[in-house]
Amino acid sequence: MSLVRWVPWAATAACVAAFAPALAQEEDDWAVRTFARDSFTIAAPSDLKEKDGVFVGVDGKKYPAHVYSMVRGKQIYSVTVADFTTAPVADDPALDYAVKTLAKQGKITFDVPARSGGTYGREVNLVRPDRSQSMFSLYFAGKHLYQAEGKTLPPDAEDGSSDAIRFVESIAFARGGGPGAPGGGQGGGQGGQGGGQGGQGGRPAGGAGAGAGAGGGGGGGGGQRTAAVIVPNSPSTSREPVAVAVTGSTGALTEAWRWSPDEAGGKVEYCRQAQGALPKCVVADNPKLGDHMPASQTSPMISAVIPGQAWIAIGGTSYFCKRTSYAKGVLSEVTCEDAAKKRLPREIPTSVQAVSNHAARFMYPPNRSYYCQNVPDDSGKSQTLLTCVVL
Repeated sequence: MSLVRWVPWAATAACVAAFAPALAQEEDDWAVRTFARDSFTIAAPSDLKEKDGVFVGVDGKKYPAHVYSMVRGKQIYSVTVADFTTAPVADDPALDYAVKTLAKQGKITFDVPARSGGTYGREVNLVRPDRSQSMFSLYFAGKHLYQAEGKTLPPDAEDGSSDAIRFVESIAFARGGGPGAPGGGQGGGQGGQGGGQGGQGGRPAGGAGAGAGAGGGGGGGGGQRTAAVIVPNSPSTSREPVAVAVTGSTGALTEAWRWSPDEAGGKVEYCRQAQGALPKCVVADNPKLGDHMPASQTSPMISAVIPGQAWIAIGGTSYFCKRTSYAKGVLSEVTCEDAAKKRLPREIPTSVQAVSNHAARFMYPPNRSYYCQNVPDDSGKSQTLLTCVVL
């Protein structure tokens, strides 16, 4: 039986409008910056300065590099692009060596596969003896090694980890790879994180995950860019309606995750509305293929970054919910996964922030930080597959 039904939209629109000022403030002056010289884009809070440098390769030789960087308070953002066009090195050994080099600086708390468009790489979190902390995205494209770093200085370096993650996970490349790669033009932004963790280094066995966009269960929309929306933590007694809207780059389709104690029996709903049409909503719960997300009579926390996906804390449990396409002939279905099964605490977080297409940061008192990402496989059999780590 289809769960789609027609519902009034006015309450959701009003609730979304209430959050607009907070969203504008959160976005600040972050913008996507384009660097044609090295064929990549990345989101940053201001322009990055450029300088030449060197990078030591696997063979111990020094290779030319170009460094883009900026400083904002305790945050240092940088992208180092090393030119290995004259070196007989492949992507996996280059990435392995880069991670081993980083490990000399401190303790690597996690090292997981990553994917941006058609380019595979690694995401690494590093904590140094001086308590500074860095998040890295490492990619090898067009015989160039890209090392994006978001670094936060002590004390309380973990407080800046969400911006660091936001920076490194926004990197995108020209189609086909790095400098000189055929195809030109920028791809559709960061796609799904590649298949399970699959060991240290190498392409993850699962391959591509679901990309940005609204079609086909949230996959492959191509180039939709939206801002992360954060609903602040509500008092446990709050019964105020919650609505988070995400609009594609063309503005033709608006999607919203919404909750009201008086709608859908207190369950979270996922709604889609095309221009000039009435919205269609479905309850965010598909227990046959995912985990059961219960109803609530108090306001949940919802954070969304692209159409078709949301991170939801309801009661003492947090979930990743995604518009999926398991069932044929069903207009919309939403499958949720219980993140507590992947190391996330079963307690109410102080904040939930979606930081990329497939990841989110959770904060718990007094100052505990967790990072979760969805890493589905290529087969479509598992469109939601979470992994969570402690930052």
